[in-house]
Amino acid sequence: MYANFNEFYHKQQTRKNINTAMQHVESIPFIDPDTNRRKASIVNERGIVLSTVSDRYTLVQNKDVFLPFIDRFGLDSVKKFHAYKSQFIMEINTGREFNLNSNDIIKERLIIQNSYNKTRSFSFMFGAFRMVCSNGLYSSVAYAAVKKIHVGVIPINDIVQGALNNYDQNNFDQWYRLRDKNIDPDFMPIIKNYNPFNEDAPPDRYFSYQFDRSFKQDRGANLWHVFNAYNFAIANTTNDIRKRISANKKAEAFLLSNV
Repeated sequence: MYANFNEFYHKQQTRKNINTAMQHVESIPFIDPDTNRRKASIVNERGIVLSTVSDRYTLVQNKDVFLPFIDRFGLDSVKKFHAYKSQFIMEINTGREFNLNSNDIIKERLIIQNSYNKTRSFSFMFGAFRMVCSNGLYSSVAYAAVKKIHVGVIPINDIVQGALNNYDQNNFDQWYRLRDKNIDPDFMPIIKNYNPFNEDAPPDRYFSYQFDRSFKQDRGANLWHVFNAYNFAIANTTNDIRKRISANKKAEAFLLSNV
């Protein structure tokens, strides 16, 4: 069962968040009296208006996005379910693992996102985590990554099933490429001056300190070590899961462009 009360409480809270998020919602059209434009209210089962969107917005129900993955991997595989206003992110541990380096075992994680307020496309992507570290690694280019904005006809069932069918083909090939690429000394100043939160500005002193701390401890020799150091600095700079995912994806793309 559960190792301690905190684990039990977290699991119960996760299930509560999932049950709330899976409630049926409806898109109710109306004419905005101020602009005379057609809009729609996204309303839940209790009649609460979750958001107001344009009449072009295509509603994708959370239950159609999230439940097929819960059915495939089981409710206990859901390690995190973030619900922020009308934005939702679910992280599932699939049970698979990969050896990226000697004794560097990462375990696969799926990240599924949706929103009811047009701020976030619904998407599926792969990530990973370590049993000895709570930091999440998030990938932008792993096989079967899917992203779709809420406009037009969306064959959600076909898209979800396609993502599940392609799941077996993910092998984190891009992370092995980082592992196999040694660091060019001339590239190191560029690495240390890169800011995944804002690519147009250098990193702040705290981020640089956290990066150096991890990189030296890891005795970095290849770009996989660099990615780990970025990940460590990102996780220690913000608790915002959305910012973590975005920064990790940018860091990964930056490094892969130099492989």
